[in-house]
Amino acid sequence: MLNFGSSARALDAAIQGHGVAIVPTFMIEAEIHAGHLKQIWHPSAPSGEFLVLFWARHHERDTSLRQTVSWVSRNSG
Repeated sequence: MLNFGSSARALDAAIQGHGVAIVPTFMIEAEIHAGHLKQIWHPSAPSGEFLVLFWARHHERDTSLRQTVSWVSRNSG
């Protein structure tokens, strides 16, 4: 089993035929339309699940972390 620390790496491996990648649909729309990937799971309704972010306490004042959390908050369901 291959395990990647990056969605981009997992996506590239899937495009190359090395398995399945679990990535957000916005990352793969072009690849699906081009026929490079096939979506194999179609949710019927929102799951009601939550996205949880964790970080080390010593990073709580990090500007890039705050920007990321803000972006996720604005763009999540």
